Amino acid sequence: SSITKTVTLLIICSTFTTLALGQGNRGGGGGTRVGFYRSTCPRAESIVQSAVETATGGRSWQVPLGRRDGLVSQASDTANLPAFNDPMSVQISKFADKGLNTQDLVTLVGGHTIGTAACTLFSYRLYNFSNTNGPDPDINPEFLPQLRALCPNGGDGLRRVALDTGSENSFGNSFYENLRNGRGVIESDAKLWSDRRTQRIVQGFLGQAGSRFNTEFGRAMVKMGNIEVKTGTQGQGNRGGGGSIRVGFNKSTCPGVQSIVHTAVRSAVQANPTIASGLLRMFFHDCFVNGCDASILINGPSTEKTILPNSLLRGFTGGRSWQVRLGRRDGLVSQALDTANLPAFNDPMSVQISKLADKGLNTRDLVTLVGGRTIGTAACALFSYRLYNFNNTNGPDPDINQAFLPQLRALCANGG
Repeated sequence: SSITKTVTLLIICSTFTTLALGQGNRGGGGGTRVGFYRSTCPRAESIVQSAVETATGGRSWQVPLGRRDGLVSQASDTANLPAFNDPMSVQISKFADKGLNTQDLVTLVGGHTIGTAACTLFSYRLYNFSNTNGPDPDINPEFLPQLRALCPNGGDGLRRVALDTGSENSFGNSFYENLRNGRGVIESDAKLWSDRRTQRIVQGFLGQAGSRFNTEFGRAMVKMGNIEVKTGTQGQGNRGGGGSIRVGFNKSTCPGVQSIVHTAVRSAVQANPTIASGLLRMFFHDCFVNGCDASILINGPSTEKTILPNSLLRGFTGGRSWQVRLGRRDGLVSQALDTANLPAFNDPMSVQISKLADKGLNTRDLVTLVGGRTIGTAACALFSYRLYNFNNTNGPDPDINQAFLPQLRALCANGG
């Protein structure tokens, strides 16, 4: 298929496809089925899995469409991906090899204004950096205890930490402010400030220059999207396009697709802002290897997704995919009082079972669907009452493992 930004990455987008594409259900009579749009808009289901913009406060930009999907994915091709500990000269060289300059580098790394990184990617900076028995001197000493509390020496390397402290779900130039203040989490990010070649560009994005960063980011994303576009007999899809990409590529074959994608992805990001960073990272890691061809999604041994940096990406979650019946109609009424049957975070089990049963779902369905929480986060407000004065006992919920309690309290301080 001719994939928009080739960030076709989110399994959950199939769910949002169901919601966004069902409006009107012309000719469907209210029925749902797999492949509902095959005749009226054959590319819709694959394209809806692409991302056009985020809902995090950043700018949007027009994306040239018509890329072909790659047919080959090899881990060996990922050697040119910028690494979390690359010296600045290596970062600049890797970007230059893709036709991107130092301005593009600093701008695109600004995508770290949203999202998180696993402790394993930076905890070496906190304790014995370069065999010095001390931390990386680029880390602000006042910031160091915070990072060490989140990533204790020898602790869980998969724990996630915000890349832009205090603003992980809001797109803006605060990331560069943190770099200036010695609060860069990843070593390669911190080097943007400590290296003179990039520091001057970072300075240009500080303070009131936030709007300039937003504009530059859209420009750099489009530029990166033009890396190694497949032509001739390369790849698959892009019928009649000859390998060319352009804004409005699907205008004649599927005129509503861009607004459909926009609505579906925006709704997804509004419901879960962390999705936005996953999309950005996936787009970057895909485009940097053989162009934006979705080859990062190909399964198999020794494919792109098997290397460590890609295995830590969010987007493909390791879960299974399934066919989704389409053709649902959109509701015309929305009332807050109708949400009383939503399972609540503090519902007793009997109430949870009853609420699911009212929807034709049994207890096995309940346990299985709640397993979707294998990904995602919750606000402290939804569970901090369990940590300090549960049921007016002046103590924690006894169901919480005592070894786990200090970790939760560190994340959600009493009255925090």
